[in-house]
Amino acid sequence: MSEMSDLNPADPLDKMVAQAAEMAADVFARDGQLMPVWIVETLDSGFILPTPWCSPREKYAMIDVLRAMFADVGAVRYVVIVEAWIAKVDGKKGEAPPRIQASKHPNRIEAAVICGSDRAGRSRMITREIVRPKEGSRISRGSQVDRRSP
Repeated sequence: MSEMSDLNPADPLDKMVAQAAEMAADVFARDGQLMPVWIVETLDSGFILPTPWCSPREKYAMIDVLRAMFADVGAVRYVVIVEAWIAKVDGKKGEAPPRIQASKHPNRIEAAVICGSDRAGRSRMITREIVRPKEGSRISRGSQVDRRSP
Protein backbone atom coordinates (compact mmCIF):
# COMPACT_ATOMS: atom_id res chain seq x y z
CA MET A 1 0.00 0.00 0.00
CA SER A 2 1.11 3.53 -0.64
CA GLU A 3 -0.13 7.07 -0.36
CA MET A 4 -2.64 8.54 -2.81
CA SER A 5 0.14 10.81 -4.12
CA ASP A 6 1.63 7.65 -5.67
CA LEU A 7 -1.23 7.57 -8.16
CA ASN A 8 -0.21 8.67 -11.64
CA PRO A 9 -2.50 11.53 -12.82
CA ALA A 10 -1.66 10.64 -16.44
CA ASP A 11 -3.04 7.11 -16.00
CA PRO A 12 -6.80 7.10 -16.73
CA LEU A 13 -7.60 4.54 -14.01
CA ASP A 14 -5.48 6.30 -11.37
CA LYS A 15 -7.04 9.65 -12.29
CA MET A 16 -10.57 8.24 -12.14
CA VAL A 17 -9.98 6.66 -8.72
CA ALA A 18 -8.40 9.85 -7.31
CA GLN A 19 -11.30 12.00 -8.59
CA ALA A 20 -13.84 9.56 -7.15
CA ALA A 21 -12.09 9.69 -3.76
CA GLU A 22 -12.36 13.48 -3.70
CA MET A 23 -16.00 13.31 -4.80
CA ALA A 24 -16.73 10.81 -2.02
CA ALA A 25 -15.18 13.12 0.58
CA ASP A 26 -17.25 16.06 -0.69
CA VAL A 27 -20.52 14.08 -0.76
CA PHE A 28 -19.87 12.67 2.71
CA ALA A 29 -19.09 16.14 4.09
CA ARG A 30 -22.42 17.36 2.69
CA ASP A 31 -24.65 14.35 3.46
CA GLY A 32 -22.90 12.50 6.31
CA GLN A 33 -23.16 9.21 4.41
CA LEU A 34 -22.38 7.58 1.08
CA MET A 35 -24.78 5.65 -1.09
CA PRO A 36 -23.04 2.91 -3.06
CA VAL A 37 -22.38 4.43 -6.47
CA TRP A 38 -20.63 3.26 -9.64
CA ILE A 39 -18.90 5.60 -12.07
CA VAL A 40 -18.51 3.93 -15.46
CA GLU A 41 -16.57 5.02 -18.54
CA THR A 42 -17.05 3.59 -22.02
CA LEU A 43 -15.05 4.50 -25.14
CA ASP A 44 -17.42 7.36 -25.99
CA SER A 45 -19.33 8.26 -22.83
CA GLY A 46 -19.80 7.61 -19.16
CA PHE A 47 -22.47 7.44 -16.50
CA ILE A 48 -23.01 7.38 -12.75
CA LEU A 49 -25.20 4.66 -11.31
CA PRO A 50 -26.38 4.77 -7.67
CA THR A 51 -27.04 1.27 -6.33
CA PRO A 52 -28.64 1.25 -2.91
CA TRP A 53 -28.90 -2.18 -1.33
CA CYS A 54 -30.27 -3.34 2.00
CA SER A 55 -28.54 -6.68 2.46
CA PRO A 56 -25.49 -8.66 1.32
CA ARG A 57 -27.81 -10.77 -0.84
CA GLU A 58 -29.08 -7.66 -2.65
CA LYS A 59 -25.51 -6.38 -3.02
CA TYR A 60 -24.24 -9.59 -4.66
CA ALA A 61 -27.28 -9.80 -6.94
CA MET A 62 -26.71 -6.18 -8.01
CA ILE A 63 -23.03 -6.84 -8.71
CA ASP A 64 -23.93 -9.78 -10.98
CA VAL A 65 -26.36 -7.57 -12.93
CA LEU A 66 -23.80 -4.78 -13.18
CA ARG A 67 -21.09 -7.10 -14.54
CA ALA A 68 -23.38 -8.10 -17.38
CA MET A 69 -24.45 -4.51 -17.99
CA PHE A 70 -20.84 -3.25 -18.07
CA ALA A 71 -20.02 -5.88 -20.71
CA ASP A 72 -23.10 -4.87 -22.75
CA VAL A 73 -22.21 -1.15 -22.74
CA GLY A 74 -18.52 -1.75 -23.37
CA ALA A 75 -17.20 -0.33 -20.11
CA VAL A 76 -13.46 0.33 -20.28
CA ARG A 77 -13.07 1.25 -16.59
CA TYR A 78 -15.22 1.80 -13.53
CA VAL A 79 -15.03 2.95 -9.93
CA VAL A 80 -17.32 1.94 -7.09
CA ILE A 81 -17.65 4.01 -3.91
CA VAL A 82 -19.00 2.36 -0.74
CA GLU A 83 -18.93 2.65 3.03
CA ALA A 84 -17.42 -0.39 4.73
CA TRP A 85 -16.11 -1.74 8.02
CA ILE A 86 -12.44 -2.69 8.07
CA ALA A 87 -11.03 -4.86 10.85
CA LYS A 88 -7.59 -3.98 12.12
CA VAL A 89 -5.65 -7.14 12.91
CA ASP A 90 -2.07 -7.60 14.07
CA GLY A 91 -1.23 -9.93 11.23
CA LYS A 92 1.55 -11.69 13.07
CA LYS A 93 3.42 -14.09 10.84
CA GLY A 94 1.89 -17.55 10.82
CA GLU A 95 -1.25 -16.42 12.64
CA ALA A 96 -4.62 -16.88 10.95
CA PRO A 97 -6.90 -13.83 10.88
CA PRO A 98 -9.93 -14.07 13.19
CA ARG A 99 -13.07 -15.55 11.68
CA ILE A 100 -15.38 -12.66 12.47
CA GLN A 101 -17.15 -10.16 10.23
CA ALA A 102 -15.34 -6.85 10.08
CA SER A 103 -18.53 -5.08 11.21
CA LYS A 104 -18.47 -7.09 14.45
CA HIS A 105 -14.72 -7.06 15.07
CA PRO A 106 -13.76 -5.24 18.31
CA ASN A 107 -10.89 -3.42 16.58
CA ARG A 108 -12.58 -2.00 13.49
CA ILE A 109 -12.83 1.28 11.63
CA GLU A 110 -15.51 2.64 9.36
CA ALA A 111 -14.15 3.63 5.97
CA ALA A 112 -15.01 4.93 2.55
CA VAL A 113 -13.68 2.45 0.00
CA ILE A 114 -13.08 3.58 -3.55
CA CYS A 115 -12.23 0.69 -5.86
CA GLY A 116 -11.55 0.98 -9.57
CA SER A 117 -10.81 -1.51 -12.30
CA ASP A 118 -10.23 -1.49 -16.03
CA ARG A 119 -10.58 -3.89 -18.95
CA ALA A 120 -6.90 -4.81 -18.67
CA GLY A 121 -7.63 -6.31 -15.23
CA ARG A 122 -5.76 -3.62 -13.29
CA SER A 123 -7.30 -2.38 -10.07
CA ARG A 124 -6.78 0.39 -7.56
CA MET A 125 -8.38 0.71 -4.15
CA ILE A 126 -8.30 3.70 -1.82
CA THR A 127 -9.52 3.45 1.75
CA ARG A 128 -10.21 6.52 3.82
CA GLU A 129 -11.27 6.33 7.44
CA ILE A 130 -14.64 7.86 8.28
CA VAL A 131 -14.34 10.08 11.33
CA ARG A 132 -17.57 10.63 13.23
CA PRO A 133 -16.97 13.02 16.11
CA LYS A 134 -19.97 14.45 17.94
CA GLU A 135 -20.11 17.28 15.41
CA GLY A 136 -19.25 17.26 11.72
CA SER A 137 -18.58 13.77 10.37
CA ARG A 138 -15.97 13.63 7.63
CA ILE A 139 -13.83 11.32 5.56
CA SER A 140 -10.14 11.67 6.32
CA ARG A 141 -8.10 13.09 3.46
CA GLY A 142 -5.22 10.67 4.12
CA SER A 143 -5.47 7.51 2.04
CA GLN A 144 -4.03 4.11 1.47
CA VAL A 145 -3.76 3.00 -2.14
CA ASP A 146 -3.63 -0.64 -3.15
CA ARG A 147 -2.31 -1.21 -6.69
CA ARG A 148 -3.02 -4.51 -8.37
CA SER A 149 -2.30 -5.55 -11.91
CA PRO A 150 -2.52 -8.88 -13.67
